[in-house]
Amino acid sequence: MLDRLYHWLKAWDRRYRLADYEDARRQRNWARRPAGAAYRLESFRPTIDPASVESVLVFKPDEIGDAVCALPALYELRRALPGAKITAVVHELTQPLFARTQLCDEIIAVKPRRIHRRILLPGWRRSLRALRGRNFDVSIFLRTYPLFFSSFKRIPAEIRIHPHDPHMRSTSIYQPEISLWGEERKHQALQLMEILKPLLGREFALDELRIPEMHWNSDDRSALDLLFPRGAPDRFLVIHPFAKFETKRYPLEYWCEILLGLQKDFQLPTVVVGSSDDPTLNGVPDLIQSQGRLSLTQTAYLMSRASVVLGCEGGPSLLASALGTPTAVFFGGHSLATEWAPWGQSLILHGDVPCAPCHRQTCPGYGVACLAQLEPERIRSRLNSFLRDALR
Repeated sequence: MLDRLYHWLKAWDRRYRLADYEDARRQRNWARRPAGAAYRLESFRPTIDPASVESVLVFKPDEIGDAVCALPALYELRRALPGAKITAVVHELTQPLFARTQLCDEIIAVKPRRIHRRILLPGWRRSLRALRGRNFDVSIFLRTYPLFFSSFKRIPAEIRIHPHDPHMRSTSIYQPEISLWGEERKHQALQLMEILKPLLGREFALDELRIPEMHWNSDDRSALDLLFPRGAPDRFLVIHPFAKFETKRYPLEYWCEILLGLQKDFQLPTVVVGSSDDPTLNGVPDLIQSQGRLSLTQTAYLMSRASVVLGCEGGPSLLASALGTPTAVFFGGHSLATEWAPWGQSLILHGDVPCAPCHRQTCPGYGVACLAQLEPERIRSRLNSFLRDALR
């Protein structure tokens, strides 16, 4: 019932915004040089001199997947502003991940609380009050949607950078266009890089993205000792078979069948990672089940040492691929693979159905066909071939 109400509100909100976004696209097209025009049009967008920036606020209160996509932008920002003080507002869940990059001089952890994109609970605004007495040279809204933008605007700054969006009411002249509202959709990590264009002065390709080095501590490394008391093997497999939404959740009975096949074909030690709320996988012998036993950074370190990671669409799979580990992902119809697929050495097992992307939490009546069609026998050869290549 709550999911139906949420998506009714979301559909109403989409209709409310649709005309404004279509008008923004038309204005973008009208501003271009007409075909066959006698003149040559050279447009120059406003830029910022990095040497003039001493303090920067990066606003990114998002969960794991969105946070991972922001890491290349944070890396390039630090390269462009080596002497500036960077303050990051991040979700309390991802705060340790940002801390391991050692790119931020100050990290403020918050817990966004909302019922709907337009309805925020009071605790969220109270957590940002400490920033209202400060003034930053530049503040960056490193998000592609207007949720929390009103809170961002309350933080004093000389210059504000945010995407060009008709629902981000602002007088800032630094509003770069991002591909989210263009004709061609790009990966979320590239969209976040586009937001930084006034400071970086250039665009990036996906193969140019750089993930900052992670500075693991002894607690992070203790994950191997916890799971492998007799010493970590040279090769092992990590799986994350869980997802918050039904439309991202590959069936557990399929997972069990796949793992039994992988044990027979590869004989790799296998670790299951997840939260304390995730169920135990039954029916597969010799699994190391670590649900709820590892912190986020311990899980990240474990995945960085793994030979291969298998998972559902979501933050852990993006994190594994960003850490350089070959990653295979069961990608359903919730989101666009163009925007949210892991990068690097990855295999995307995608259910291509006409109702995708649905952006729903539950499937309204199609039996999650996008994932149900990825039957173990149907994908086994592709998955085994990927593992053989990754283990060479």
